[in-house]
Amino acid sequence: MRQTNDREWEEVSGALFENSRRQYIDQLRNQVETLRLLMEQAAEEAELEQLRKFYHIVHMIKGSAPILGLARVGAIAARIAEWWEWTGRDYAAFGEGVLYQRYRQSLEGSRYLLEHLWLEAEGCADTFDWGKQQSTGDLSDYRASNGGRILVVEEDAVLRRYLADRLTLEGYEVHCASDRETALTLLQRYDFQLVTLELMLDLEPEPRSRHGLLTSIKREFGLEWIPIIVLSGNGDVQDKINCLQAGADDYLTKPFQYEELSARIYRSIAKSRAYESMAFQDPLTGLYNRRYFDRQVQIEVNRAQNRLGNITLVLIDIDHFKAINDNYGHSTGDSLLQSFSSLLKASFRQADIVARWGGEEFMVIMPNTTESEAEQVIDSIMSKVRENPVLREATADYSITFSAGVAQWVQDVTIEDWIMLADYALYKAKRNGRNRLSRYSRKRRGGVEQ
Repeated sequence: MRQTNDREWEEVSGALFENSRRQYIDQLRNQVETLRLLMEQAAEEAELEQLRKFYHIVHMIKGSAPILGLARVGAIAARIAEWWEWTGRDYAAFGEGVLYQRYRQSLEGSRYLLEHLWLEAEGCADTFDWGKQQSTGDLSDYRASNGGRILVVEEDAVLRRYLADRLTLEGYEVHCASDRETALTLLQRYDFQLVTLELMLDLEPEPRSRHGLLTSIKREFGLEWIPIIVLSGNGDVQDKINCLQAGADDYLTKPFQYEELSARIYRSIAKSRAYESMAFQDPLTGLYNRRYFDRQVQIEVNRAQNRLGNITLVLIDIDHFKAINDNYGHSTGDSLLQSFSSLLKASFRQADIVARWGGEEFMVIMPNTTESEAEQVIDSIMSKVRENPVLREATADYSITFSAGVAQWVQDVTIEDWIMLADYALYKAKRNGRNRLSRYSRKRRGGVEQ
């Protein structure tokens, strides 16, 4: 990554906007042709699903077009959407006569608006410079230092790509989904710091107040701490209330300025990180605490189940730590804990979860890792600790040893029992002389291998 000045940043941002606008105009023309076809079909025979599809496309244009600089297109689409908004409600609320009357009124009221929309779309295409697409280069060269992984759930392909590119430019790692199934798969696979969710994708057909993906993220997946910003083309207050009650952390109505969304994302992630630091970080060592471990272990096991992958637990205990406190004082003991914690954090992968279990004990969750692979990592750390002092001070160097218990998760074991197996393996390691590791294995009688 290289440093960039404000002018370079503006040039790249501007190129991204113009390229996205170019792509959107092309998409818009196809969408309008689809709307005209649906209108013709509706004039001959009204099919409720066709009417819903018509409204869905118009609603999408209403929200996306102004974001990409096509305010007049968005305004026309908004007027058309007003005529067909009733199709998004529960059909059981209407009698057959009322339904037919609404349909005829909407058909007549929006017909000329649709032609106006078509003319506007063609006008945009005629006046736009369709020359060479502007180059943005490799976006990673311009990344800012925000950091964090974001999931963008958005049906509009061009808007989705534009948001992803702008967020990438700001330093985020961005994953995209155009439907619920893809979003749920990504949520199972990665840890996200924030999700942006297009409201129309999250509404169950009937009743409209149910929010499937939002509810799944907050309740079923146990990810209630992930900030979710709902993006909606509806300015309806009740929709906003429903989303916030279902667990959304913020609600932004389309069309919006990208800079406003960017500021809300930055603020939400910053608040979430501050909360996590207070709630889930051990104040002495800077590692995750037991509360975070208890929350995360279930998520990692669920992921292992869904992927049919391996996951291993390692419980580590510093040998004779009480004697260290007694002989050198608690201040030295605390410094040793801090130095050893830094060594552990540097020795494991970013995907591994290293937590202070209590006192001088540490628990490590190692996703996608077999017990043999975990043992190799622990052996390497043990070698470092044996060969070098963990803490160097002006007056003395301090060396330690540690013991470790390793247990690989299997399908028929509860999380509580899995932790007990790692604890039992640690117990055997200490009983057999400390300064070693033991593995829990169901293959051997007695359950533990050294």
